[in-house]
Amino acid sequence: MRSRSVSERVADRRFLDELVAAVPEFQAGYDEHLQDYDGDALAHLFFATDVWPWFIGQYNAQTAEAKESYARLYCAPSTSSPRASTRPRTSSRCRSSRT
Repeated sequence: MRSRSVSERVADRRFLDELVAAVPEFQAGYDEHLQDYDGDALAHLFFATDVWPWFIGQYNAQTAEAKESYARLYCAPSTSSPRASTRPRTSSRCRSSRT
């Protein structure tokens, strides 16, 4: 298995930091993840253990609070992607969550 480069580690950490800022419900799990992996942010693992189960739970809940949480994650602007400004979120879910 290939080891991750420094730039990959930095990108994963930046991405997950932005994700947790957009969806604060992930903070406790993220803190635990960083502690378990000596401060290394492993995006694929965090998504498998924390984000995906949360996402499915929010989708299945179909409550107003769950829909708002889902919209924050789905519609959050990305500052780490160079294409972020060229690909705005235009989904009706995003437009309705901003009103």
